Amino acid sequence: MKRRTTLRDVADAADVSMTTASFVLNGRGSISNLIRSRVLQAAKEIGYQPRQKQKEIIRAESFAILIDVSDVRRPAWEFFDPIIQGIVSVFTSFKRTPVLIPYNQEMVAQELMSQLHAIDCRMVFTLECADPELIDKLEAQNIKVVAILDNRLEGEYHTVCQDDMQAAYIGTKHLIEKGHRTIWIGEKSSPNAPMRTEDRFHGYRRALAESGIEFQPHWHISFEGPWSQEFSKLAKRISKGPNPPTALFMQGDNAARNLLLYLTAEGISVPRDLSVIAHGDVLSQEEGDPFALSTMRLDTRAIGQLAAQSMLNRIRNKEDEMPKSVRLCSQLVDRGSVVSV
Repeated sequence: MKRRTTLRDVADAADVSMTTASFVLNGRGSISNLIRSRVLQAAKEIGYQPRQKQKEIIRAESFAILIDVSDVRRPAWEFFDPIIQGIVSVFTSFKRTPVLIPYNQEMVAQELMSQLHAIDCRMVFTLECADPELIDKLEAQNIKVVAILDNRLEGEYHTVCQDDMQAAYIGTKHLIEKGHRTIWIGEKSSPNAPMRTEDRFHGYRRALAESGIEFQPHWHISFEGPWSQEFSKLAKRISKGPNPPTALFMQGDNAARNLLLYLTAEGISVPRDLSVIAHGDVLSQEEGDPFALSTMRLDTRAIGQLAAQSMLNRIRNKEDEMPKSVRLCSQLVDRGSVVSV
């Protein structure tokens, strides 16, 4: 019996990776015309025929994205939007568009499952709004779940998260390499992702410890109330308090940008008086912007794409249901808000 031609055969014939061959044959990815033509020609010459059954399985199902749309989560939409775009980009070839389902902790599982059954949905992505009980109930109904940006669920469920510890570690190391030794960290705990704050703090502390810098408890600033009040108090502490920091690591560039306004009002110039680095990189920051911030950039679109691929792997490999967790690292983007001392 003649052996069926595989994707590996196409990749070998075109002298490309299997990922590149898959992207070309499925119409995904940013691939040059030269490589695309080479892969298509190789597939034609060796008689490659894609497996149709896998696509049919996925086309028979819709997919939903659960997202918290309460007022407290409104600032996160700048962060969530490219994640959703990443998910959609992978499913485009299956001619499916997402169904966004508003979700909050008061929604009972039965109500949610009624909505999912109404649209024949067997694939659900959650954005910082899942809990183990909900996932267990959905999975028991053969509704597969991939949780996004919820480190609490790692190891127990299929998850795709950012590596918050790595981001804070690299960002803090950057400050240390610039000569800073009095480095404060400002963050606001998220009830939807409580481990995020903890992981970032551990990354920050690890960088300090490795460089022999003794952490002082008052360096850790936790924002509990409205940002306007908290930022005003922090700016006053930095400008008038004893032993002010020379550098600050902030939990997000949106928060950091707002803080800059209060620092400016107190006569503190960034980076002349205070170096600032933030996490997120969700703002549109033009070159030459006086408030441009160095950030730890997370490829949020890639987060969505990885989550979508994780879901497709679950659909295609039903015999392998061991929970798989993926963490995506951040990259430093230097915009000049950190200087040497």
